[in-house]
Amino acid sequence: MKVVRLGEGTRIDLGRRYGKDMEGVEVEWLIHEGDMALRYFRARPHSHIPEHSHPWEHVIIVARGRMNVRVDGERRDVGEGDHLHVPSGSVHEYWISDEGCEFYCIINCIGDNCTP
Repeated sequence: MKVVRLGEGTRIDLGRRYGKDMEGVEVEWLIHEGDMALRYFRARPHSHIPEHSHPWEHVIIVARGRMNVRVDGERRDVGEGDHLHVPSGSVHEYWISDEGCEFYCIINCIGDNCTP
């Protein structure tokens, strides 16, 4: 059994890795073993995760704050305690509220997508 606490995972500043479009967003890889991974995102107020898609599905669980999410053209406001399923291959994008947002993201591993 692997137990990891927030702050003990591998942290990546996505703005540094991907440039201006991802400024203010950090991901912490908590578990990345076997066929799944658990990540924790911290997004500063008014940050943005641009439109993208990939071949793996994921589940988002909002821990703090709020954001507006678009999945395949459908937009929703989500907040603390909300859960969201993003199907594989779907086009999705996130706009972070003025209070910021933190959320867990669970993905199934395909290829090397579970490497921080």
